[in-house]
Amino acid sequence: MTYSQRSGPQAGRASTLIRHGAGRVARTIVALCMLVMVAIAAGATGTVEESAERAPRAPGSGEASRPLTILYPQAIASVPVLELLARYPDEYRGESFNDHAQALARLINGEADLLFTGFTLGYTRYASAGDLVHVMTPVWGASALMTARQTDDLSSLAGGTIYAPFEGSPIDVYLRALLDARGLSGSIRIAYAPFPQAAALVAEGRADAAVLVEPIASRLEIAGQAFRYHNIQDGWAEVSGGEPRSPQVSFFARRRDAAAREIEWTLLVRRVAALVEELTADPARFAADHAEALGFPAPVVERALQNALFDAPDAGETVRIIAEYNRVMGLASPSPEFYASVE
Repeated sequence: MTYSQRSGPQAGRASTLIRHGAGRVARTIVALCMLVMVAIAAGATGTVEESAERAPRAPGSGEASRPLTILYPQAIASVPVLELLARYPDEYRGESFNDHAQALARLINGEADLLFTGFTLGYTRYASAGDLVHVMTPVWGASALMTARQTDDLSSLAGGTIYAPFEGSPIDVYLRALLDARGLSGSIRIAYAPFPQAAALVAEGRADAAVLVEPIASRLEIAGQAFRYHNIQDGWAEVSGGEPRSPQVSFFARRRDAAAREIEWTLLVRRVAALVEELTADPARFAADHAEALGFPAPVVERALQNALFDAPDAGETVRIIAEYNRVMGLASPSPEFYASVE
């Protein structure tokens, strides 16, 4: 997917405001690091082509028959992981979680081989400790700006409030950039509430709008309780200068496992890339297969999959997109060692 590059005053104002938000993002990263460290302390106690033979595990480890353990959130972004687990039950074992910081602690403590989690959380840990590597990002948009009343003009919300999950979050910085690009910074207020609470406020008409994660956004839309103004990738293309993809959910692993796991990680990347292609071509089938596991009706899951942005760019393109994302968010660009060698 390609978008034409934006330029001119609006793009400049958006980029400037994103840079101004860097302080908030930096404070958020410090807070996330502290939460992760607390969780960790509490929890401390051949060929890569498809074949009938699974790739070997760590040579000499005695673990050749043990499947890779993947921790994943109970979220729409995890549909490729759920499909991976269903297709290769002898090679991957999955465990769902609700607490991302605790799941990260489990990965670091060696209780899992891979963690599928928010890019910001994994990058935060890498930036503070350097003990993780990025394996793959297949999810580049998984939320939407939803309004309490239907509108195609953001200025109609003047005097109102838009909710973000918390101050300093990437969504908060994005919203500030969007409002600045539209000349609405002084007329629309940003407030903060977790996704479920913000969804209830919009559905009840007590908030004008909120950025909501999928499938919450699609559930409200189908129920007629909220209206989709735009998906996050469309808004991100506006404020970033044309690129719609921003890293949302990624696979991370421990750096110490890289030498022993490179073949397995490469195979996983190829398999997930193929699944992403299938998913984007037939979201209805994936929704029917995994709606029960996600706890939402199949029509809601299908709508959410249609509005999320799944993609599997190659390694070079991934590095470029992440570097650009970090630049506009005011974060340092990851060094080459952040990326696992999977090609």
